[in-house]
Amino acid sequence: MSLDTLTQSRLRAFRKCRRYHKLRYLDGIRSATDSEPQNFGTLVHRGLESWWKCGSWTLDGIEADPIMLIKAVEVLRAYTVHAWFDRAEYDVLAVERPIMFPLINPETMQASRTYEMGAVLDLVLKRRATGEVILVEHKTTGADFSDDAADYWRRLAMDSQLSIYVVGCEASGFKVDRIIYDVIARPQIRLKLATPVEARRYTKKDGKLDARQRETDETPEEFHERLRADIAERPERYYGRREIARMESELHDGMLDVWQEAKAIREAELSGRHPRNPDSCHMMGTCEMYDLCAYGISPDESTLYRRVDDKHTELTRAFAALEVTK
Repeated sequence: MSLDTLTQSRLRAFRKCRRYHKLRYLDGIRSATDSEPQNFGTLVHRGLESWWKCGSWTLDGIEADPIMLIKAVEVLRAYTVHAWFDRAEYDVLAVERPIMFPLINPETMQASRTYEMGAVLDLVLKRRATGEVILVEHKTTGADFSDDAADYWRRLAMDSQLSIYVVGCEASGFKVDRIIYDVIARPQIRLKLATPVEARRYTKKDGKLDARQRETDETPEEFHERLRADIAERPERYYGRREIARMESELHDGMLDVWQEAKAIREAELSGRHPRNPDSCHMMGTCEMYDLCAYGISPDESTLYRRVDDKHTELTRAFAALEVTK
């Protein structure tokens, strides 16, 4: 009997809302289009993958919104200058490595007979000078993390993903000495558009357009230059690296949390009850499943949704890539 797969994304979905988890991971329903954060994150991860594997990043052949592509290109271009300028000090042990490992009850050390854990390790490095093995987690975000006391960094103290990945690393043969969060900000600046004709104001003296308004849209080349200058002026807004500690007691607590969440997922499946969590509907924007829950729209009769057979596309893609390289 094959085991069902739990990933960090699936666990996060369940914590967010049990109905959302059901729709996404049991029914295989997805939004017809990916959000801006998802698209940006995918582009950056692809670029980082090629850079750590080959020493140079590329987004060639990837179809994406032109402005979104510019944003990804510019943050990747400056990444080697402001983030990992010391790349030569490390040996690369693994990049985008998919792993599967048992879900263990940390109190009894027995493996689940229902679920197994799946994950994709962004990066595992070995520092040449010390021999330390370093687990690196790449993240993209729209949050401000430039302050050491920012909420972004504070919440990592209870992030179960790090505990899951450390346990997964060790089950895969990597004894982790250090954990580093490698964060890249999603640029918040947007393309400047021409001022609508009806809103334009002109000076009385010479009839010129107000200096704060535009006659034409900003060109992609102009946007490139403006974003590049912004990154160069305040790199701390775009790049952050922090070492995150995980003691044995924290690993134990983290995996115990996962075990209990797995039990709750199983109980929801067996009972067929997946209650909604209205508190999450408009957290960080409107939930992609809102119309299904609030208005009873059928996902099969709406162009807003699609069904997928593969519930863990990132994991599947990583395993497929691994097979190609063998």
